[in-house]
Amino acid sequence: MRSIGLLLFASLFGFITLTNAQNGSVGQPFTSLGQAQNDATDGVYYFSLSGTNFSTYVRVGGWVQVAIDFDSGVGNLPQSNALNNTVRGILSSSALSSLGSATVTRVLTSNGQLDVQNTRPGIITRIVNNQTLLATPADNTDNGGNWTGTNTLATQFTNAGNTQAYGLNLNIFHAGNNGDGIHWIPFYNQQMIKFSAGDIPNGAYFQLLVRAPMVAVVSGPVINTQPSTSAQSVCLNAAINALSVSATSPNGSGITYQWYSNASASIAGGASPLAFLISSTASQGFSWFNIGTPNSQALPVEFAGMTTTCEEEAISIRWSTESEHNNDYFRIEKSTDGSAWDILGYVDAVGNSSVLNGYEYLDVEYRSNTYYRLYQVDQDGSEELLSTMYSDCNVATDEIASFPNPSDESFSIFWKQFNTSGDGTITIRDINGKTMHHETVALSLGANLFMIKAHLASGVYMIELIDDNFERSLIKHVVK
Repeated sequence: MRSIGLLLFASLFGFITLTNAQNGSVGQPFTSLGQAQNDATDGVYYFSLSGTNFSTYVRVGGWVQVAIDFDSGVGNLPQSNALNNTVRGILSSSALSSLGSATVTRVLTSNGQLDVQNTRPGIITRIVNNQTLLATPADNTDNGGNWTGTNTLATQFTNAGNTQAYGLNLNIFHAGNNGDGIHWIPFYNQQMIKFSAGDIPNGAYFQLLVRAPMVAVVSGPVINTQPSTSAQSVCLNAAINALSVSATSPNGSGITYQWYSNASASIAGGASPLAFLISSTASQGFSWFNIGTPNSQALPVEFAGMTTTCEEEAISIRWSTESEHNNDYFRIEKSTDGSAWDILGYVDAVGNSSVLNGYEYLDVEYRSNTYYRLYQVDQDGSEELLSTMYSDCNVATDEIASFPNPSDESFSIFWKQFNTSGDGTITIRDINGKTMHHETVALSLGANLFMIKAHLASGVYMIELIDDNFERSLIKHVVK
């Protein structure tokens, strides 16, 4: 059991009004994932995280349901912002992207044969990015023996390399391990703790859940001018200018405190928000929060690249961003002639981020000679065309090009190849043979697109492309 104290120091002549804290109801949705640990009963609770509102089933202990699938489930899990424990489904991409504060993942079956947990950050990252948890041998690092708990069928969480990666709603676990591995693959109508044992019993279900460190929910009194010195529920004989509160975690984990106030009347008498400081009397298990203004200097969306890959059952369209600011969603369109376009689908964006984020969309109704283009749409409705690509899964011929050519400082390189799925290098040299830019890139079989931001001066350049089989190609490029 761990107890942590918190002090809130107020400036003179100001006052704070503490309103009812978030309790997971429709009117008071949780604003932190860790607040779910305050729940006393199982049930459906409401969340408002990172601009996304959703509801889902929560088990006592703060276990927030990500997905649920029954033995009779057919087809991909429906993506939704409203889940319960009676209908199969998975949270939407935008809801998944808001679960980054989770630190533990749990997978269970309702018949009690499987109930295991995993604390590897890589598993949480896959959930946040809507990616299969176990699909290739590279995923074994975060799986395998990292899943601990009840496993009566001794199922394996390792992959031997005979599967494909899909979105999380298509494929949650595919352990190709001679029949001894877990197969939770909605795409193939498989709900198997262990492949050799067949599907889970009639009426049983799989459940994927996550839990974040506890966030204490404090509902306090109205404090006028100075913190009260009389005994109150959270202000216990406090000294003048100090409000003290402490709580104990039910499972011994660290606690984060959040204070809730009436935004329109939380500070009076001309006091600045910066006059209030939250500090902790214990250094362990405390997350800092401050009062401030949004970052007006945030970078716009920086597009990092896009690829299309010919899979066995679909064309995989992948792209990534280096940073995002007020990004709402992406729109994918397709065309057979490059002029008449139809909307293929939408993918929710992270929204605001300063790190690399990857996205994927599967076109399961593909054909040869298909064009794809990707739009980014801001929260204010404005949009930008990020990339246009051509895919032909029936023709295994290599193609390379730079465009636009001639270009300004920045341009793109289209590299279609079927030689390797390893690394390649891009080297740009001027007419004197001097290297002006060099980078290593990850190549996929099929079409690859790379953004070049070398800030080259006007002139003629030779671009050398070399894959890890030492196949070499050259492009002449002109910068205006």
